[in-house]
Amino acid sequence: MSRPEAYLNPLFRTSALIIVMVLTLSTLGMGTRPAGLDKPLSINALHAHCGLPLKCGAPAAWQGETVTVQGRLDPDNRYDRKRHPRLPYEKFLLVGEQGALLEVWPTGPDNDPIFDKLAHRTTDRVIVRGQLAAFSMPVSGDCRMGVKVMILHADQIQFPSR
Repeated sequence: MSRPEAYLNPLFRTSALIIVMVLTLSTLGMGTRPAGLDKPLSINALHAHCGLPLKCGAPAAWQGETVTVQGRLDPDNRYDRKRHPRLPYEKFLLVGEQGALLEVWPTGPDNDPIFDKLAHRTTDRVIVRGQLAAFSMPVSGDCRMGVKVMILHADQIQFPSR
């Protein structure tokens, strides 16, 4: 006569192995971003991704997402504390192919390396990787939500060679 423990032990091991495999396979996709957010988006594609224009107070599920965006640097719209010491913020503006605009806000404790990199660029084409942030814009007695990209370091800015 065989002992029930002898059957239980292999059955328990097999069940435990199956449970571990299911948990492992089910969590493989966790933490990944939606497809397409790693390759550079145009500014218009970013606005479409965010569902803009939106009314203020609308849910912004994209808030805090990390995206990569490309555009042209508007050299007349760079605001750093070296050149504009009285401004309470630092930012620069990207312009898209069809005139769409995107503000990029450096938010690190020292943004000089970011603006130095922009000043020494070899092209106006810029690729920026940062986090999305929603903000409110008063427009003709109404309020619209906009999107800006927040960056911390100069290595979040690249200049494509094309």
